[in-house]
Amino acid sequence: MTDRTANAVLRPSSAALPWLMWGAAASLYGFGQIARHSPSAMIDDLMRDFAVDASALGLIASVFWYAYAAMQIPGGFLLDRFGPARVLGGSTILAGLGCLAFALAPDDGVALVARLLMGAGFAISYVGCLKSAGQWFERRRFPTFVGLSVFAGMIGALLGQVPMAALVDEVGWRSVAYGFAVASVPIALVLLYTGRSKPLFVTPAPSMRELVGMLGQAARARDVWLAGLANLGTTAPIVAFSLWGVAHYMQVHGLSRPEAATYTSTILIGWAIGSPLVGHLTARIGRRKPVLIAGLSACLALWLLTVFVMPTMPRPSHYALLLIVGLAGGVVSVCFSLAVEHGPPRAPGVTSALVNTLIMAGAALTQGLVGVLLDAQWSGEMVNGVRHYSEGAFNHAFMIMPAFSLVGLIAALCVRETYGRLRGDAEAVPAMGAK
Repeated sequence: MTDRTANAVLRPSSAALPWLMWGAAASLYGFGQIARHSPSAMIDDLMRDFAVDASALGLIASVFWYAYAAMQIPGGFLLDRFGPARVLGGSTILAGLGCLAFALAPDDGVALVARLLMGAGFAISYVGCLKSAGQWFERRRFPTFVGLSVFAGMIGALLGQVPMAALVDEVGWRSVAYGFAVASVPIALVLLYTGRSKPLFVTPAPSMRELVGMLGQAARARDVWLAGLANLGTTAPIVAFSLWGVAHYMQVHGLSRPEAATYTSTILIGWAIGSPLVGHLTARIGRRKPVLIAGLSACLALWLLTVFVMPTMPRPSHYALLLIVGLAGGVVSVCFSLAVEHGPPRAPGVTSALVNTLIMAGAALTQGLVGVLLDAQWSGEMVNGVRHYSEGAFNHAFMIMPAFSLVGLIAALCVRETYGRLRGDAEAVPAMGAK
């Protein structure tokens, strides 16, 4: 966000327009979270209908993340140059076309391209939420809208778990994908409509040369990358478990799809609660690094417990362990604070886009690696046309989780403390989370 004293303040043509604009952007972000997590509720159906193994399905699911990652920086440039309304409106249309293609997909090749389009379309929805809030609301309210945007995303992620599993069981995955395509239409119309009005604050658009220069500064900052790796060590394991945890509980514990999805929902609930709590804690003490190290140490220990001890625990106790894993994962807010504070002072958005690229690519890699490791341990057993994996195979594949947490912890130990201040500045800045 730029200094508001340099901006022209206008009066929107309607008091409802600011809420309409931000609400449409937040709806797109929440909608994208549903689409992002939905394959976990469709795993067995997709493997059967496309006749693919876990590696191929992991690629179909993860290509969403690759497109999401690839579009972070270009999308951030577009938002700064042309404003959120038109850019988000166009990206919603692209995402809707991807959803329609996925619903019609005759084979896994078309499904992969469809997920690619969906990932590209939803990629800049979170940054678009923040950009919309900055243009349509007073600066003092901006932190509130950061929290509301995260909340919208978590609601979408949760809807993509248990409710999505129940809906897929009721109407089938293709009908759900058709519904996604239909839902994109009103969001796109609202975004394009609000784009015809002037926002409350008008900020001079930076030149492409300035944006590229800011990106270069962020890319040369060692601690920006260390903060990104710490974030990856938190985010990637949770993302991978959100996809493959449903299959684990269905195949190993014999649960129905909705019952299995309640476990992955638990870890997301913990994540949603932990992020603002950890952010508040680090703001109170004025330190980032001790909180980050403690959080990633907890993540590493908890993922090791999940892989080696949880299989022997009574199943109801799994809820408590996964909830605590999610709470520890709340250190993502600290990771992004550190990245922004170590980046160029005038370019928090560019720094966030760079780190988000790393995180999304890493999360996609993690989802695919779990699938590859499962196939490597497959005994040849098939159940109702779907590959069936043993508990040992899942435990072997889930070692990816503590491995990534260890990488994150090493990065946290190496990153420099900022004491909540921008580089070369004495003023603390609000944290922006990776979404």
